[in-house]
Amino acid sequence: MLLPIESNFTMILSRSGWAILCGVILGTERTMRSKPAGVRTHVLISLGSCLFMVISEAVATASRASGFPTPDPARIAAQVVTGIGFLGAGALIQNNYAIKGLTSAATIWCMAAIGLACGTGLYATALSASIAIVLLLILFEVLEKHFGNRRKRPMSLQINLRKSAKAKQIREIRKLLYDHQIPVMNETVSRLLNELLYITNIKINRSQEESLLQELQQNSAIVDIMILKQSDTREI
Repeated sequence: MLLPIESNFTMILSRSGWAILCGVILGTERTMRSKPAGVRTHVLISLGSCLFMVISEAVATASRASGFPTPDPARIAAQVVTGIGFLGAGALIQNNYAIKGLTSAATIWCMAAIGLACGTGLYATALSASIAIVLLLILFEVLEKHFGNRRKRPMSLQINLRKSAKAKQIREIRKLLYDHQIPVMNETVSRLLNELLYITNIKINRSQEESLLQELQQNSAIVDIMILKQSDTREI
């Protein structure tokens, strides 16, 4: 025997179609940025959440028809909120002190909510939320690039100089850092087999980094230059 809601096959297709559409919208943005949770993941999350909502509503309708006065139509769907947390945790990647995937985990969480909205027939809410999330992700990306060029980050500057390099070349490097208003910390100079190694911790923004590299490369005594990121917990 069919549940009451199952007889309305057009309605089920409509809700599922909207869930798939919203999943494609948000998943495409993630795929274009080469994130691990792409179109397929977001579509499946949205469609699955939608179906859980449809099933929950169908069970509540059948229970009411069977004589249960106060069935809870959100009981099954509510478990999506708990279950999606485990899926979001799987999107996180921990590498030493860096944690990546926080934004992807957040979009997975939002995608589940959008799928539930489709399952209840709130199509305008689901579509507008999907578009709004994509626009916010794009906006934040632009803002991060703009302000990220000004934000100073802790870095390690490593310069390999020729074995014949003198103290004069080291002073030139120090002066260059000073001219660029780059603070120097924990400075060390050591001799290797065929080279002189200069290492220091600095705080530098991206615009300073580009101009500093250009000027350092003009120094004929320098063999190699590396600017390495120190351990941080940036969101990717």
